[in-house]
Amino acid sequence: MDLEAKLRFAVQNLIEAERALRKAASAHPALEGSSRAFGRMARAANRPLRLGILGESNSGKSSLANLLVGVATLPALPVANTRLPTLLTYAPAPFVMALYETGERITLSASLAAQQSAMKRLEVGLPASILRSVEILDFPGSANVLLPVTRQDPAGYGIDAAIWTTVATQAWRESERTHWLALPEAVRSRSVLAVTFCDVIGGGESDLKRLQARLEQSARPHFREICYVGAGDAGAAAAAPGEQALFAQVRSLAREFASRRLEKATAIARRLADHALEKLGG
Repeated sequence: MDLEAKLRFAVQNLIEAERALRKAASAHPALEGSSRAFGRMARAANRPLRLGILGESNSGKSSLANLLVGVATLPALPVANTRLPTLLTYAPAPFVMALYETGERITLSASLAAQQSAMKRLEVGLPASILRSVEILDFPGSANVLLPVTRQDPAGYGIDAAIWTTVATQAWRESERTHWLALPEAVRSRSVLAVTFCDVIGGGESDLKRLQARLEQSARPHFREICYVGAGDAGAAAAAPGEQALFAQVRSLAREFASRRLEKATAIARRLADHALEKLGG
């Protein structure tokens, strides 16, 4: 049984335990708390990795998100850069939804106007297979002075890992390092630096090698891997080696996250079961 199958099996066991305890709670009210705890654990174990894509304005974040998903879903032109954090999540049928600061959620359509100033983020549902294990959260540029600071702060969006995008022709500036080091260490420890637009470096292979040597010294200590990608126009099937390396890193992050969820779900389920048995014995 592979990792994802084990995780699905564990989640199903948690759901069944929740149902059984909810039923038993009618005769033993002390089990109600354990029932809710199993339900919360099942939902936590079943959620995908949330991968934030961060970087300064026009650094290729939306192009990178489109590359990973395999379809152009986000605005990728300099004149239409993302103005709100946008979450790409799995859905059998496409949808676009606005999430407001109040918690209200409204499904958007071409005929429905929305008040952008009060939105916290957008959610886009897509039937893309990668989104079953990885949610992708595309953030506005960290240097976008048109946006409120709270809209640019990833800390309140629950990301588990991150890709920082930096343009090859001016990669890893001091302003980027400052923004990066302000993130929680738990996120930075599960991160990749994506050097974008490598296909437009003027000096060709020699300039790319010099860039790689510089980033190995200045950026490597802050990331688990550095991937060198193009403009982000190719899909996964036609990806160049740099893009393939990026896909491999994302898959690795998703596997590690699933493994941690499985270990945590198993350990907590045992403690909850022991607690429920104590309640029955008491």
